[in-house]
Amino acid sequence: GGGITAKNSTGSILLRTSGGGLDLENLKGKINATTSGGGIDADHISGELITSTSGGSIDLDDVSGNISARTSGGGIHANISSIDNYLTLSASSGSINVDMPMSKGMDLDVDGQRVSYNGLKNFDGEVDKDRIYGKLNGGGAKVKIHAGSGNVNINR
Repeated sequence: GGGITAKNSTGSILLRTSGGGLDLENLKGKINATTSGGGIDADHISGELITSTSGGSIDLDDVSGNISARTSGGGIHANISSIDNYLTLSASSGSINVDMPMSKGMDLDVDGQRVSYNGLKNFDGEVDKDRIYGKLNGGGAKVKIHAGSGNVNINR
C-alpha cells in the first residue's frame, strides 16, 4: 500500500505495489515494476523494463533496451536512449511525448487522436493525422505507441 524506491541495482528486479508510486533510478537488468495507484518515474534504466500503472503518469528518462510502459490513468513522457528489440508505450487516457533515436531500423505502429513527428526519413508506409504505420530505415525493432484519447508527439 505504499510507494517503492529502487536505486543503483543490477539483476532481475520485481517491484509491485497497489497504492503508491514507483521511483526507479540507475537500474540495469530485467526490471518488472507495477503499481495500481501511482505514477512511475524511471531514470537511467538499461536492459529490459516492463512497467505499468492504473492510476498515474509515467516519466522515463535515459532509458535503453527493451521497454514496455502502460498507463490507464495518465500520460507518458519518454526519453529513450536506444531501443533493442521493442518499444511499447500505451496510455488509455493521456498523451504520449517520446524522444527517441530515429537512425535505427524500426517497424512503426503509432496511433492517437493526433500524431505529430520529426525525423521520418527513409520511411516506407502510411502517415495520417492520427496514425503512422510502416518501416523506418528498412524495419527492425517493433515500436508500438498507442494513445487512446490523447495525442502522440515524437521528437517534438
